[in-house]
Amino acid sequence: MSSLILHVGPGKCGSSSIQQFFATHKHPCVQATSYKLLSPSLITAFNCEEPDAVLLDSFRRQLSRDLEGCDCLVLSHEFLFQNPFAVKSICSSAVRLAQQITIIGYSRKQSDFLLSAYSQWLFRSADRIKEVNNSLVKLGLDPVLFTGLERQFIASIENDFYSARMLSGYSILHWSNSYNNIFQLVHEYGVVLKCGVLPNRETDVPLIQDFCIKGGLTLCREMMAPSMKTANSSYDHDVIEAINIAVDLGFEMMGPHDDNFILELLSSVITNAPTGKRGFLCALQSYVDAYYWDSNQKLCDTYGLDKAYFLPTEILAKQRVLDVIVREGQQRSLHKSTIIEDYRVLSAKMIELCVKLAKVS
Repeated sequence: MSSLILHVGPGKCGSSSIQQFFATHKHPCVQATSYKLLSPSLITAFNCEEPDAVLLDSFRRQLSRDLEGCDCLVLSHEFLFQNPFAVKSICSSAVRLAQQITIIGYSRKQSDFLLSAYSQWLFRSADRIKEVNNSLVKLGLDPVLFTGLERQFIASIENDFYSARMLSGYSILHWSNSYNNIFQLVHEYGVVLKCGVLPNRETDVPLIQDFCIKGGLTLCREMMAPSMKTANSSYDHDVIEAINIAVDLGFEMMGPHDDNFILELLSSVITNAPTGKRGFLCALQSYVDAYYWDSNQKLCDTYGLDKAYFLPTEILAKQRVLDVIVREGQQRSLHKSTIIEDYRVLSAKMIELCVKLAKVS
């Protein structure tokens, strides 16, 4: 019997790199592996206590065929992390077909995850932007004085991370709770659940190699170099800010999952000016990591992870960080010339981008 690896994500935690590697390389391991990306529609249909029996039976037959002829089948989708009952449905279908079922997922510091989620989806969601702006108004702040990213962090802090939920409506940032929920649903099937963290590129085992180790796979020697590559679709921060403003003002823009190729094109053409972290944003990120510190320690205790990975830069109480936010808003209100200059520079960069695109079209 073959073994089954179920990669559950979550999104923004190395999922694209894992999926691209196994989709691109047909024989990456000493073991004969097969890879399949699950569909969000199937995951949604399976995410209930009693999925449709006909659909389950059809999936079970297909799973049996997919397992034939390989030592290990890798099924993956980051949406699984938000749909624990779908994970249970897949495991219950596979329990008599696979010799071993291993669930693998990753995590990262919540502040980094929130920044990445904003820069991928949230910055172009009209509903989320409206919600975020309302949170700032509730604090007596003028949203115009802050960048879209800053507003996302401020709103998430103000409403105890309600605004940090996924666009699907699921809140997943308590990694420990999320993984425990999955385990409670599947432990009866003898499933092994392994959790990791995004590796440090300089010191840790690379992500793909770590994934293979967790799954009991051995990479072929010629695959060691390709396994070092990562697939990150990151967009230019000025492009993100301009689109966030456009969506906020009601201009027609691409939705959270639409036309990513346009964002990639704009990001590749725009003049990329390096920007360091502002002290204000650092304070917001410190609070986020402090908020989840206790939860992350439980995760580390359960899965043998290094607690230093999640250690906050500074432990901040909520009232203290709210005071920092309000004070920052007051200072920016008194020095609007700096804000105006930032908008002027952004406007100039966008027209420069338009000219560049016009010349190459």
